[in-house]
Amino acid sequence: VVRDEMDDRYRPTLQVRGLAEGAESEAWLHQGAAPLVSRLGKSLLWPVGLWTVDGSAMRLRIATDRVSPLALVRKSPGEAAGLFTSAAGLVMLAHETDAQRLRQAEVLHVERDMARYEIAFARIREHGYAFDPHVVEGETAIAIPLRDPEGTVQAALTLRFIRSALTDQRVVSELLPHLKAAADE
Repeated sequence: VVRDEMDDRYRPTLQVRGLAEGAESEAWLHQGAAPLVSRLGKSLLWPVGLWTVDGSAMRLRIATDRVSPLALVRKSPGEAAGLFTSAAGLVMLAHETDAQRLRQAEVLHVERDMARYEIAFARIREHGYAFDPHVVEGETAIAIPLRDPEGTVQAALTLRFIRSALTDQRVVSELLPHLKAAADE
């Protein structure tokens, strides 16, 4: 068992999870990605999160909100966000197959908007990031894909920021390089 420094909860180690669930990706998140998210949150001060697909939604798995002095809204692991309505969801969908995206669109009843979304997904793949389409309680986010050691996109790494404090251009020029460097570790 290991203690997660972000939320002071105890979690099973890689070996226990592998035996109990056969879920290597879950262990990768907490033993590989959690330290990365923690370091990034401490160095940038903005709230950083790691999101994974959970059915037809995104689920916050790791968050630095508790220790971020710049978080207007304190998010906690377990919170959900929309696949088609969040930066994290858009990044994940951009890296799924056409069939997987269409299946999610059908489940969420947005299939008639897929032509518009496909343009956005192509832009996300080209630039390597997505912004939240909406500002919520003064905050918005940028998200990038986070790949496992084999190169498969397993999660979305997000950084939330106060909309009135930073422009998208400033986030791209000043903060995105730090996110990408952390994701490449």
